[in-house]
Amino acid sequence: MSTLNEFHKSNVARQHEAFAPSHSITALVVCVQEEVGELAAAVLGVTGEKKRKAHLTKADVLDAVADAMTYLSLVAAAAGCDDLEKLLGDTFNMVSERAGSKIRTTLGGASGIVFRCSNTFSGRQCIKDSGHSGGCDHERVKP
Repeated sequence: MSTLNEFHKSNVARQHEAFAPSHSITALVVCVQEEVGELAAAVLGVTGEKKRKAHLTKADVLDAVADAMTYLSLVAAAAGCDDLEKLLGDTFNMVSERAGSKIRTTLGGASGIVFRCSNTFSGRQCIKDSGHSGGCDHERVKP
């Protein structure tokens, strides 16, 4: 069984092999946007909200989701991510903490342990590595 990281590595290798020269991160983000546009069109067709798109099916929705995820993997790689499972696992757990959810994942070795402090950033509780700078005294806590 392949893992998400094996997919990620194969996806990056294919980009270097089949799309030489490799797309820039800007071009990759535009590709993501294009695929999300196709996803929106497919959803509008499947739900009947746009009659001109009524020929589109759930298979078209899923195809667009997969295409967008494939390009998002390349964006992550271009931004320096070589462990997509850890990125997704850690981010999922951080968002669960912020949302007050007890649901956690161990994807990519994510421990479910988060860091909390009493400082706030943009009106939200600070979570270590959430994008703020400052000398916070983070405390490890188990959710």
